Amino acid sequence: MNPTRLFVLGALARHGPMYGHQIRRDARIDRTELWSEVKPGSLYAALHRLQGEGLIEPVRTEQQGNLPARTVYAITAEGRRELRALRGEALREVALRPDPVDLALVVVPAARVPAVIAECRDAGVPAAYVISSGFDEALQATAGTDASQSLREALCQPEWPAGP
Repeated sequence: MNPTRLFVLGALARHGPMYGHQIRRDARIDRTELWSEVKPGSLYAALHRLQGEGLIEPVRTEQQGNLPARTVYAITAEGRRELRALRGEALREVALRPDPVDLALVVVPAARVPAVIAECRDAGVPAAYVISSGFDEALQATAGTDASQSLREALCQPEWPAGP
């Protein structure tokens, strides 16, 4: 099952005739790359393939001012049959995609916080909420007085929000 075909045919069936930029904008607004294998950049090539297969057809060309002309596409009867088949196939396939992590909840002993924060950064986690106590005591006991300052600096990087 091709998710891009399903998305394009579904968009045309649901919204009626559309041009490529409208379909691409819908994909970006729906954030399809997070929950499917549809990439907004692949939609124009899919439109040309679907047209070549007779699943969609150009209904008109529009041009506004000096902007390039754009082709408006509509789904065909054959495209509707293909859409029904793709939907049936998609409902039989279950694929879980990993969700991006927006926030790490770090609940570890104070001495482990710097390593866990480093792991979060390496994994691309944009923010962390740290729940721990005894930073000064634990860090001074294991690494000296400079360690407490090092931890504060590691936690307060410009790309990460810092709070109390």
